[in-house]
Amino acid sequence: LDLSVEWYSQWAGILSVAAFRKDVQDPIYTYSETQRNVTYNGFGLETLSLTSRRNADNGRISGIEFNVYQPFKFLPAPLDGLGIDVNYTKISSDVKVPTRPGEDLLFFRQPKEIVNATLFFERGRFSTRLAWNRTDEQLYTLGSNVLNDVYLRPREQFDLQMRQKLSERFSATLSVRNLTEEKEQYSFGVRNLLRISRLLGREFRLGVDYTF
Repeated sequence: LDLSVEWYSQWAGILSVAAFRKDVQDPIYTYSETQRNVTYNGFGLETLSLTSRRNADNGRISGIEFNVYQPFKFLPAPLDGLGIDVNYTKISSDVKVPTRPGEDLLFFRQPKEIVNATLFFERGRFSTRLAWNRTDEQLYTLGSNVLNDVYLRPREQFDLQMRQKLSERFSATLSVRNLTEEKEQYSFGVRNLLRISRLLGREFRLGVDYTF
């Protein structure tokens, strides 16, 4: 279920608010379990880690999203090429899992908040965009108990894109992802216990487009 209201300004801007609700039956999730001092296929093991896919009973995701898009065409040149594109989403979710009865669990890999903000400049044949994204904590993998749950920690990232139109048919684009080299980190159910930390470097892409 979705409901949205939009307002368009005289300066080509947009203000919008959208509400949504999703009911999910039998959602699939990743389940992990660690067993100790067990026998598996005839072999005695001190520790056995199991990972599998399972079905939960049902889940619900609902939220509200605010969006603002506004080119600053009312400013004097060359500032009239600037603009912003910002959206904020607040999400509420829960899921019922047979192996964890009575517990209030977030829907799998569903953050509580998502924020995107972009500052852009477009003038003549040149355009550039600097984008910032922040995604809240997510329940990444469900364990046999809260201590074995794995969470993807909150993460933010900056991306940059520049585009130059070389002719009526050719244009070149340079993109840089993760400008500040933000880490990707996972933690256990006791959320200050770091489990994995990955350093993600910058990613550069150079492309040339041709329009027929």
